[in-house]
Amino acid sequence: MRARRVLSRRAVLTGAVAAPFVAGASRAEEARIVVVGAGLAGLAAAQALQAKGHSPLVLEARERIGGRVHTSLAWPDLPMDLGASWIHGVAGNPITELARAAGARFVATDLDADRTIGPDGATISPDLSGAERIVRGALKAAQGLDRDISILHAVETSAGWRAAPERERRLVRHVLNATIEHEYGGPASQTSAWYGEESDEYDGADAIFPAGYGQIAAHLAKGLDVRLGQPVRRIAPGRVTLASGESVAAGRIVVSAPLG
Repeated sequence: MRARRVLSRRAVLTGAVAAPFVAGASRAEEARIVVVGAGLAGLAAAQALQAKGHSPLVLEARERIGGRVHTSLAWPDLPMDLGASWIHGVAGNPITELARAAGARFVATDLDADRTIGPDGATISPDLSGAERIVRGALKAAQGLDRDISILHAVETSAGWRAAPERERRLVRHVLNATIEHEYGGPASQTSAWYGEESDEYDGADAIFPAGYGQIAAHLAKGLDVRLGQPVRRIAPGRVTLASGESVAAGRIVVSAPLG
């Protein structure tokens, strides 16, 4: 079960809201497009708008850009990605083109060269084939139900799970965590058994950024008006209200926050 997927149902909600007049706002402010969220989706949307001659304002709740892309520089000589880490399939992948435009070096990785570390810190080589069969069987059985359930519920009520010894169940939990929860950024208990793994894949090798995925976010943010530390509390036609109580006028509003 290789974790190399591109979600067909993006966990990003993008909408446009028309704006009436906001008291005290200039005409330029009334017409301005406000983008909520400075993750890759929001930054890419703002860049596309700017390329069309607009001057979007990007509001980000955190004190950093990138959203779920977060490169830690706690060790200056060893950037560490705490969020997104790979280009999953470099062939035809838009991230590949962004990386080249940003001058960000990426190197191919081999999933077969990974190592699994046990509780005592030693390298182990567990046979995951049985655990993967249990997960696949549970998801296949769930497709025949008359209502959707979570992936975890599908697994824990499956015949394969019921017959598995505790050691095998532990491997099943590992498979769920490593190939579903890490991949989709949410617990298996809240991920749909019907739709949770809907995806397409890009061809080519998987690749990582030795200097960090944050280079992509930094590239996308160039030339944009990005305001950090600005959590949005309410969105209505023509205005965005911040946690501070300030009201920001907007001709259109693009929301790029993850559904979660």
